[in-house]
Amino acid sequence: MTPTFTAYLIGPLVEALRTRHPGITLDLREMMQDRIETGLLADDLDLGTAFEGSHPPGITATALRAASDERIEDMTGSGDFEPESERVTRRLRDEIIDGAREPGSKLVERELAAELGVSRLPVREALKALVTEGLVTPRPRTWAVVREFTPADVEDLDEVRVALETLTFRLAAQRRTRAGLEKLRGDLEAEVKAAEKGDAVRAHRAAADFHETVTALADNELLNELQAALRSRMRWLLGQHDDLTGVAKEHEGLYKAIADRDVARVEKLAGEHLVTGRNAAAARRRHQG
Repeated sequence: MTPTFTAYLIGPLVEALRTRHPGITLDLREMMQDRIETGLLADDLDLGTAFEGSHPPGITATALRAASDERIEDMTGSGDFEPESERVTRRLRDEIIDGAREPGSKLVERELAAELGVSRLPVREALKALVTEGLVTPRPRTWAVVREFTPADVEDLDEVRVALETLTFRLAAQRRTRAGLEKLRGDLEAEVKAAEKGDAVRAHRAAADFHETVTALADNELLNELQAALRSRMRWLLGQHDDLTGVAKEHEGLYKAIADRDVARVEKLAGEHLVTGRNAAAARRRHQG
């Protein structure tokens, strides 16, 4: 057997088929990898696109799909299955939010596929998802660019953040649970530790986690839905500062007020925290400009 198609799902399926049908020769067209992936995942695989010429007796689309189902069941059952498109999306999202991919930099399907060791299909799906999340700007054909947030974009995000977080912190103080506080404390400790080490990426990530946990503590399903829709852009916004220790200290004050159910103090500290974030983002823009 000489499989030339090595996509994330087809490779293991080829091995499964070889086990079932020893001695067969299977030659998958590498140039057709996107089409094969799409057909397999849509349960509409035409074997003519997967095999050179005639395929071995007993190897049918049904057999291939059965092997696919077994492989997915095995992977999900072990808890380690993550679709390739989601893995690529997560990696690109993190790199954009962390600043590893600079605003305006090109995202070309072919180049990203080679860099990440995947076919172009999961890259294409990842770029579509990131466009929806507001982190990527599409361009014609098969490329895009990392979004360049304008001052107006940042102002829009900040206005929405003020409206949502004013309510979110107040509700969190009123409705917090012991388990929720433990999670919030864990986020805070991770942020403080990273800030002390000067690790900006980890500090920014932990700070964003802190805000997301506060939203969970608010126990409002609509707020959760809004947070999910804005998540990537808000995590980007929350990383637009360089005062790691200062922000961590403000979060510590907010944590204590939430733990004490001190709604008045939470509202006061949240307002101050929003001003700090706005000023820090403006200072960074001036420095970068």
